Amino acid sequence: MQAYIHRIALLLALALPLMVLGCGDKAADTADTLPPVDVVACLDEPQCTTPMVIAHRGLVVTGSPENSLGALAAAVDAGAHLVEVDVRETADGVLVLMHDSGVERTTDGTGEVGDLTAAEVAALRLEDGSSVPTFDEAIEAAIARGVVLYVDVKTDRLDLMVAALEAPEHAAHALVRDDLSSLIQAAQLTPDLRWLVPVEHPADLDAVAVLPGLAFVEIAQLLADPELGSAAQARGWRVQQDVFAGDLSWIGTGSTEGWKAFVDAGVQLLQTDRPDVLVQVLAEAAKGEWPETW
Repeated sequence: MQAYIHRIALLLALALPLMVLGCGDKAADTADTLPPVDVVACLDEPQCTTPMVIAHRGLVVTGSPENSLGALAAAVDAGAHLVEVDVRETADGVLVLMHDSGVERTTDGTGEVGDLTAAEVAALRLEDGSSVPTFDEAIEAAIARGVVLYVDVKTDRLDLMVAALEAPEHAAHALVRDDLSSLIQAAQLTPDLRWLVPVEHPADLDAVAVLPGLAFVEIAQLLADPELGSAAQARGWRVQQDVFAGDLSWIGTGSTEGWKAFVDAGVQLLQTDRPDVLVQVLAEAAKGEWPETW
């Protein structure tokens, strides 16, 4: 799993400078042709197979900082169904949105999130001048906009996460992603959350099957894996995967075939850095024919 994370980090480091440029004028089009999807209902209905787009840390190509309320709003405006956020805890036990353990890369401050109080984090400013959102603020924004948060857990304080999602409405708007051992611990605190657990090989499916109520698995690979996707679906699980390889293919050539490979492999929840483009590609494909370029 660490090797996969390293590969993803390298891929994103190479890709992010290009993400803003895109390929072609259609990237700026609106997504108002997308058919409406009740995301909460679809996630809770095993027979719902509608492909759904996850905006990785929100939509940042419009200028909003990652993991900000502005990036969340921009992603929803572009048609994303879920918005990925990274969640850490402050020194005094408040959950906030921050990918890195330190605040230097994305704010005007210094220090580790876990060493700062919630008040100190709130005083920091992101690149656009906004404050670092709390997780409570993010979940309320998701509820208001009718989307679901893909919660990438980066804290060991699972009790805080469970408490934050205790209200049924909050739980309905969250998909909680962590490693198997952490999710088993969380499931002991509550059985009522949606879990997303990563797998890399078919043999991993037996191991994760012990997680109570499991309905979603993440294929933790760079490329589409039809065999693993089919094996997961055969167990009644829905499949999520990062489709950054498809992002790069589109950026470099305008081809959408990289994204199509993931869809053809059974990936229903597609996490991308270009939700503004992918939602339009999927909308066009829903009309009956996958567009080769965009």
